Amino acid sequence: MNLEKMRLAEVVQAAKMISSSVANNSTLTDINLSSNEFKTLAGKALPALLDCTSLHKLDLSSDELGADCGVGFGQKLATSRLGVLMIDYCKLGKGAAHIIAALADNVHLAELNLSDNEIDASVGEIMGDALTSNATLTKLDASYNPLRAGGVGIGAGLSKNSGITDLNLSDCKLGPEGGAAVLQAFATNKSLVKLDLSENKLDESCMDAFGTALAKNSALQTINLSENKLGARSGE
Repeated sequence: MNLEKMRLAEVVQAAKMISSSVANNSTLTDINLSSNEFKTLAGKALPALLDCTSLHKLDLSSDELGADCGVGFGQKLATSRLGVLMIDYCKLGKGAAHIIAALADNVHLAELNLSDNEIDASVGEIMGDALTSNATLTKLDASYNPLRAGGVGIGAGLSKNSGITDLNLSDCKLGPEGGAAVLQAFATNKSLVKLDLSENKLDESCMDAFGTALAKNSALQTINLSENKLGARSGE
């Protein structure tokens, strides 16, 4: 089922109709509803899609759903059997916190894309808590969100996580403190294979943390540290 780039005049009614139909279906496994004009009002109806027990992958990228939709998906996701959720560029804001918090109870979701959703530092702390308790999620994309100091919480959670293999935190404005916290997590994290920390204003102070942690790590295979300031001292 691929409705990408469709344009609907009555988007709220369409969203309710789609959600209702899918929720009662027992054969659908993959739904692509990306790049539609659902926006906030229609977005409130879409969490009901997760009532479909056969659904494995749901793509809602670029649907500008808003914070209320994030709340609804968080409530459903805790017990959902969904395996992949693409909900990037949806203007979730603090609504993303409910999706992330649901990871503490979810045992099926393996891939989550929350890129470019205006997620701030407070949600980053919740993300760290979720990573501490979740061992099912293997791929998380939180890039292009102003997580800033939330990187400290993410690093703490990552140090205790045993499931994540692919983490994208590109352009999250982590800075030296948040970046160092994520890098230090490698000392105890044994699952992460791929990490993107590009464009985060990391400086020379982060390299000691990276070197120390990497000396104790034998899992990491790919790391992207491009477009930082690793040759500059803190404050330069």
